[in-house]
Amino acid sequence: INVSGGNFQTSKFIIINEQNAGKMTLRGGTFNTTSSITIGNDSQMEITGSANVTSSYTADGRIVDNTATGTLTVSGGTITAKGNSAAIQNVNGTINITGGRLTSQNQSTITNQGTANISGNAYIQCSNYDQAALFNFGGTTTITGGTLKNTVSGGFALYRQGGTVYLRGGTATPNNL
Repeated sequence: INVSGGNFQTSKFIIINEQNAGKMTLRGGTFNTTSSITIGNDSQMEITGSANVTSSYTADGRIVDNTATGTLTVSGGTITAKGNSAAIQNVNGTINITGGRLTSQNQSTITNQGTANISGNAYIQCSNYDQAALFNFGGTTTITGGTLKNTVSGGFALYRQGGTVYLRGGTATPNNL
């Protein structure tokens, strides 16, 4: 399934839930919710082009929920957490971020306990004093490019609570020095 435009909004449910059915590509369009999950992925999904995925959920949530069987690729577009959500929560799945702009205001932008690969011109930003652009708590993260940034005093670009992180390139800019 390819989505290249449109405006999708809800306040109660997941807008898209890809479950073991092949591959979905979001090339454009706006996806906005005030519920705890905007997009669920249990299969293969790519966010690219001008796709704009946002959430203003006020409790703990996540915009993209990538599960154990999911592979998520972000090569473009924007994922913006305006409320109290992570942009991506990776629960034992695989995420490949090679481009795009991912931002969060009140939670870590990416939480990883699976496999995460950050490369290319990916831009990942957090704007919270005790959170991180990337929070690794049990998975394996490999960073070969891209930018991890926290814009608030006391904030972390990268925080590892568990698992393994390989830093082989890219730029990490904390605001806690």
